[in-house]
Amino acid sequence: SIGVSLRTVVGIFLYGVKEQVFRLHWDLHCPHCNMITHEYNSLSNASGSSSCKMCDIEFTADFADRVEVTFSLDPE
Repeated sequence: SIGVSLRTVVGIFLYGVKEQVFRLHWDLHCPHCNMITHEYNSLSNASGSSSCKMCDIEFTADFADRVEVTFSLDPE
């Protein structure tokens, strides 16, 4: 442990999104295999349903349990 709180780390990443250093993604996971079925750049674009090609199922998106926020470097 390096002694930095999760709140501090998330704050740094969110500031990096604002400064266009990072991009924020909303990843929707399959409830059966946990594979990412959709990735959204904005939660407002997210759909209430999804499908998993690996499991060959359609499911209703549970945003409390099945959505993960990830960050990536801005390519520019």
